[in-house]
Amino acid sequence: MAWNRRTPLKRKSGFKRKPYKWKRTPLKATSEKQQDRLAKYRKARAPYLRSHRWCRVCKEIFGVAIRSTEVHHIRGRNGPLLWDTRFFAATCRSHRMWPHDNPIEARAVGLLASGSEWGVSA
Repeated sequence: MAWNRRTPLKRKSGFKRKPYKWKRTPLKATSEKQQDRLAKYRKARAPYLRSHRWCRVCKEIFGVAIRSTEVHHIRGRNGPLLWDTRFFAATCRSHRMWPHDNPIEARAVGLLASGSEWGVSA
């Protein structure tokens, strides 16, 4: 008997294997330390976006005024840099990753720190 795609495989014993059920593991809860860091960041982020209404990338690179909705961290997000507004840059959603995709232009405009300044808060 020739097998084709439409003919199911027949087992001699008639045993059907049950489909494997993946074990569902619950997501880990955010630690209290991380929750505190994120709370500080949210408190710093809201007034910053209210005072910096326009996307810095759109304004300085493309010459267009687009409303800012997100914060880009110029020197990274390690430790206190997460909520340090000196190193924030207001961006729109579409240009949030532009500084990382175009590092040479971003460093020239001041949207991305150089390698020696990355991760340093001083």
